[in-house]
Amino acid sequence: MDIFKQRFRFSMWVALMTVAVCAMSAHASPWTFKVGASQVRPDVSSDLNIDVSDEMNLTGSIEYELMPNVIGEILLAVPFTHDIESVAGNTIGSFKHLPPTFSAKYNFATVSGLTPYVGAGLNYTFVFDEKLKGATLKGDDSFGFSALAGVGYQYPNSPWGVALDLRYISIESDLTINGASAGTLKVDPMVVSLSASYKY
Repeated sequence: MDIFKQRFRFSMWVALMTVAVCAMSAHASPWTFKVGASQVRPDVSSDLNIDVSDEMNLTGSIEYELMPNVIGEILLAVPFTHDIESVAGNTIGSFKHLPPTFSAKYNFATVSGLTPYVGAGLNYTFVFDEKLKGATLKGDDSFGFSALAGVGYQYPNSPWGVALDLRYISIESDLTINGASAGTLKVDPMVVSLSASYKY
């Protein structure tokens, strides 16, 4: 059953990427592609008195201009692996997650090539490959709100640019240890991203 769930999640990930790439090929001018790195900084709350490590990995996004200054965005990532730490700072386990996030952004007026923006959206986090020393750990997938703010810079007479943004994501996972309920782990990370952008 676990293998089936992981294959299903991977299939959904591949399908999402395929649809996005096909859409980019079909339409040129409204699309922007970004790739860069993001650091996930969890703000952990749990009845288990555990912490979750900060991690960095590759992320990318696909954006479509829905109307002037209004952008639809899909945030994608390479799976993040987080250590689970005890209150003493010892690593007692780990888990992986994929956090695709769908957002609507509003671009403010561009000044000297700089475009500030804000946005809000929804996140679905796939939790998998959970490990805990001496026990069997399972975490449910999470569905929650996200919000972001950032600024982009477009090089003059060029499709290339850079972007820096800060994103809050509400992530809560119901845990079971050895088949018994172990409460809810609230991760609620801040995600800091620096990306290169290409506007088609």
